[in-house]
Amino acid sequence: RIRTENLHRTHGDIVRLASPRLCSQLERDAVQCSMLAHPRKCRAGGFCTLFQNHQTHILAGAQYFSKSARSASRRSAANLLCAATNSLQALISVGITERLSASLCLLFHKLGYVHVYKRCCNGDTSATCSLFKPRTTEHSAADRGRIFSSTGILTNASSSSSDYLTKYVTDDILLAAMYEGNALDCLIYERAIGILQHELRIDNLMYKIDRTDFDLLMRHCRSGKQAADRLLPPRGTAYVE
Repeated sequence: RIRTENLHRTHGDIVRLASPRLCSQLERDAVQCSMLAHPRKCRAGGFCTLFQNHQTHILAGAQYFSKSARSASRRSAANLLCAATNSLQALISVGITERLSASLCLLFHKLGYVHVYKRCCNGDTSATCSLFKPRTTEHSAADRGRIFSSTGILTNASSSSSDYLTKYVTDDILLAAMYEGNALDCLIYERAIGILQHELRIDNLMYKIDRTDFDLLMRHCRSGKQAADRLLPPRGTAYVE
């Protein structure tokens, strides 16, 4: 079992927000929500929800629910996941950031953007296509010690790059707390990869996601689950003070 005091000693603020066990101690309609550029993001369940299954809540439309419907959605993870999955499957195209080129090319193909597809989505020109060059400068792929190759696949960056992501995935206590608060997001992400994999295959595009690639994309979710299974007490078990 994890003792509460140990959780607070290890990246306490992040753990407190990511873990549903500890976040319940915070005021859900915290003043932080009013300081956001888009306060509606808090409507799914307060400030803590920004750090817990936020992608699932957004896909499920939870930010537009009534107060009673939001409470109901949070009581049933199965219903929330079902609503998010239905929304995901209704989209004309599903992509993931870690496979940016493949995702964009699938979207171009689905929308019939023939000229853009021909310019950016073949082996000869994809490396120079400006649409595939990430422009973020804060918390970007490079910040995380990784960079996008011309195929949209994350690769190792130089040794001087920040270990931004490493700080979050090498501490088992923090990893367990983040997984506990984002297990539904991991399931949604896995389903999104499956949809992308299927669509790329049936449309016979040059990109593919094989079993090895799939395992690579899911590695942090699986590591988080292993940490949670190993360190966290079963749901409903009180913390030992």
